[in-house]
Amino acid sequence: MLYNVSQLLKDPVGSLRRHYLAAESIHWDGSLLNLMDGDVNLLRTHQGIVANVHVSVESPVVCSRCIRIYEVQMTLDIEEEFFRKSDMNLDPDQDVLWEQEGTIIDSDNILDLTEVIRQYAIAHLPMKPLCGSTCKGLCQQCGVNLNELNCSCLDDSMDPRWASLLELSENQV
Repeated sequence: MLYNVSQLLKDPVGSLRRHYLAAESIHWDGSLLNLMDGDVNLLRTHQGIVANVHVSVESPVVCSRCIRIYEVQMTLDIEEEFFRKSDMNLDPDQDVLWEQEGTIIDSDNILDLTEVIRQYAIAHLPMKPLCGSTCKGLCQQCGVNLNELNCSCLDDSMDPRWASLLELSENQV
């Protein structure tokens, strides 16, 4: 998702370029993010370029109950401002921070949306992903996936420290 914005940077403030995002994959830390489709609007500002991105993405995640891998589909609405590296009057330590954020236009006037889309996708992933609302998870004793098989373990899962409370509740009935 590289865009040459050299002409847009020469145009007057308020100039707009529209682009369509085709299907593409982004790899990070052994994971994969699939861009389904979307559109990008690049608007020239007095300091740089504002990118408005509307994109549908799909990412594999692991269910927190049954550890099965499934796909999560998300729609991201992104608005980020990009600045030319040559226009920034920062000391070298701060310059490294700008590069890590991914919101700079490099010295060849190339604007890269990959890092920004990756960061937004990570932020939109569910904190506790579930493959379905009825996911039964894994058996705590034998580890079998309860969505696929019935386990033959005894349901003796009560903590013995709570036994005295169980006796109290039975005596009151």
